[in-house]
Amino acid sequence: MDVLETATYQMTDEGLAREGRDEAGIAAAWRAAVAAARTAARERETPPVVALSLGPWGVVRADGSEYRGDYALAGRELEAFHAARLARAPDLRTVAFETFPRLDEARAALRALAADPGREAWLSFTLDDRGRLPDGTDLETAARALDGARGLVAIGVNCVAPGRVAPALRELRRGTALPLVAYPNSGARDADGAWSREARDFDFRDGARAWREAGARIIGGCCGVGPAAITAIARGIR
Repeated sequence: MDVLETATYQMTDEGLAREGRDEAGIAAAWRAAVAAARTAARERETPPVVALSLGPWGVVRADGSEYRGDYALAGRELEAFHAARLARAPDLRTVAFETFPRLDEARAALRALAADPGREAWLSFTLDDRGRLPDGTDLETAARALDGARGLVAIGVNCVAPGRVAPALRELRRGTALPLVAYPNSGARDADGAWSREARDFDFRDGARAWREAGARIIGGCCGVGPAAITAIARGIR
């Protein structure tokens, strides 16, 4: 089954307020994002699952903080932040918590999720150059810490270089029996820092097949992964 995510990864009340929107305008923006995803889903012959895409608190800054986790908020503050975003789209019961850099924030987001019975989520981490969470936690430890959390249906990595995915999945598997998640970025940036269109030295079809064999059940592409790579991924898992 395919999944279609809302374009809300970086949408926050704080960011919308900076643009001059009042409460009515903020609520309208969230409704419009959800409606657009649902409309796109209905246009498919086999409608995909629509998932609410939510990034970590770092997206408020819009400065790459989600890749570093270098913000001082604590557990209750983080939980309140994620609870408020979840409340903006209460009818979407599937949630994608994406690009999380810190274990404490992952726990906070899942506590917010657990307060709304009937919702389910996958949660995926970003990694530093050592293959750890940017807060220093190794993936096995992170997986063990979250295993059994209410509403958590899968755990994995996203927006990491494609060559890092298989080792990450192996480490996650040592800490959990949950289905795994894998959607890497293109693995390369252009000279101006923008994500390149494709990672031309990586075979996404074979990669996706290997990720599936390693336990990944939610598989796709993140920044810089274009239509050709997504097609290759689909061919690799079908």
